[in-house]
Amino acid sequence: MKTIKMMKVAGTKPSVRKVVGVDPQCGLALAHCRCTADYGRKNSHGSRVIYQIYRLEDGVYELQGGVGWERGEKRRWYRVIGSDWLQLSFEEAVASARNLG
Repeated sequence: MKTIKMMKVAGTKPSVRKVVGVDPQCGLALAHCRCTADYGRKNSHGSRVIYQIYRLEDGVYELQGGVGWERGEKRRWYRVIGSDWLQLSFEEAVASARNLG
């Protein structure tokens, strides 16, 4: 199992979704992952970092946002194997999804 922390700062909405198959329109069928929140560095306005903590089982995941103060919602894909992970291209994530079925 891989544990990751994603930064949630004012106005951002990081997310982690597990690839569960292929979708004919979007390319990937995704399921949202649940997280726990660490409010240790939050101030009263919520403008300090709140960490969203995800515990990921083996599989392929899409991560969006959560890397800093920038509002860019860059999407990234990773394969998790045990406590290790490897970044994938979108095409590699789609190929992995095709192998699920």
